[in-house]
Amino acid sequence: MGEPEKADPEQIIDTSFLVDGASFFSRTGCHPVKSNYLLVVDNLLDLTHAQFLHPDTVGGDIETESWSVNAAETEGSVLPKVWFEEEGQVLIANYLFPDNVTPLWRPLIDANTGDQHARISWHPASNLALRLKFVPGDPDEKPVDMIAMHFLTPIDELNTYYFYAIGWNGKVDNIEAGEKVAATVYKTIMVEDGPMIESCQTYMGETTDLFSLKPVLLPTDGMAVKARRRVNEAIELEAHSREALVA
Repeated sequence: MGEPEKADPEQIIDTSFLVDGASFFSRTGCHPVKSNYLLVVDNLLDLTHAQFLHPDTVGGDIETESWSVNAAETEGSVLPKVWFEEEGQVLIANYLFPDNVTPLWRPLIDANTGDQHARISWHPASNLALRLKFVPGDPDEKPVDMIAMHFLTPIDELNTYYFYAIGWNGKVDNIEAGEKVAATVYKTIMVEDGPMIESCQTYMGETTDLFSLKPVLLPTDGMAVKARRRVNEAIELEAHSREALVA
């Protein structure tokens, strides 16, 4: 897919954690989604939806009507925060969920309190890397890191292969704990995210142009909106380049 001469090995995302069995417990999977791939990107770049869609998996019992948007991360925060960065063509959304112990982390930690940090980066046009860190409230318990890769391959305009790979460095020798985490991830993607995304595509009909439907946008949609605009610009640029070659 695409033009082979434009492939750049330097842009390949590091997935070495998958072969580091001594440090990481990992799992991989694939889920076909009946939607345009950009709807999956929209979903992943705005993690504030977790409290509504994933209360029993990765969202937990966080309940807030307000988010602090584009404010620097500070210690002792009570309000959930989201702030955005750019590194070249890579778009990054950072999140801080204070005092948020979700079912995802329960098998890997013993503390009853702690903060969850999330950093998701979009690598044009359809690869995303999510890095999570749980910092326990108990200073005697070590933080746990989790890495989740989301590789989206369009089948056609309205169908996508959703490949994922996830690994974590807590209790890596505990098979039972690992399988519980893997089951939570499976439920999040297959049972919760997948049907919701497909419903959005059904509502949109045959179009893949979200902006043509004049959606109501929130401040937390910032990176998802920018990613769509970057994709549109890249497609237009490539089309003009091909026209110039033909002329």
